[in-house]
Amino acid sequence: MTPYKNPCSSHAVIACGSLRHEFESLMADDARPDIHYLDTDLHRTPARIPEVLQAKIDEISGAYETIVLGYGLCSNGVVGVSAPGATLIIPRVHDCLDLFLGFVGKGKSRIGLGTAHYYLTPGTLLNQKDPLATMELEYIPKMGRKTSEWGMKEELKHYTHFALITSPGTDMEAVRDQAQKNAEFFDMTLTEVESDLNFFKQTLYGPHDPEYFLHISPGEAITQEMFM
Repeated sequence: MTPYKNPCSSHAVIACGSLRHEFESLMADDARPDIHYLDTDLHRTPARIPEVLQAKIDEISGAYETIVLGYGLCSNGVVGVSAPGATLIIPRVHDCLDLFLGFVGKGKSRIGLGTAHYYLTPGTLLNQKDPLATMELEYIPKMGRKTSEWGMKEELKHYTHFALITSPGTDMEAVRDQAQKNAEFFDMTLTEVESDLNFFKQTLYGPHDPEYFLHISPGEAITQEMFM
């Protein structure tokens, strides 16, 4: 069966579910590209991303000449993926944090920002994937409170700050409240970083300038070297 194609859309987008809030805030009702969100939890097991992503590409590629990916390299989670009948376009980023912070393009990196900040995105908090929610909803039912608290604090022991990425079009009051709970529980300083959704909008609607977006020819597989 040929996948349904929106007559208003010239391409499809396949994106990580954690970015849904930002993409939805940018889409106009009369000019929505066909967008498919994949499970948010895939970023925790990046080895599963290629199989799931490839399956979705194979499902829809017959209806589009171009498929845009709302992913970055993502711990090599996109390596090996290809679209036999379509051009793939993907932001030149290592992960979604680069997309939020505007570190897009060849040679761009947020390494200079340091490593003591644990970034919280609106999607992470609203989807209950932040450290506190993960501990309470996933760890404690399996391991009990004492072991779970110790384990999560061990995971975060090298961080001193939570950096909340603010995003327009999001219920920031609820997001800030949950971010503050994380900071208080794990005894960290909470700071805010304003997001730049320019590249989110370009991902949806273009232009897909090769300086900022990789263009993968039909049948060509994505490699790690393309992002370096």
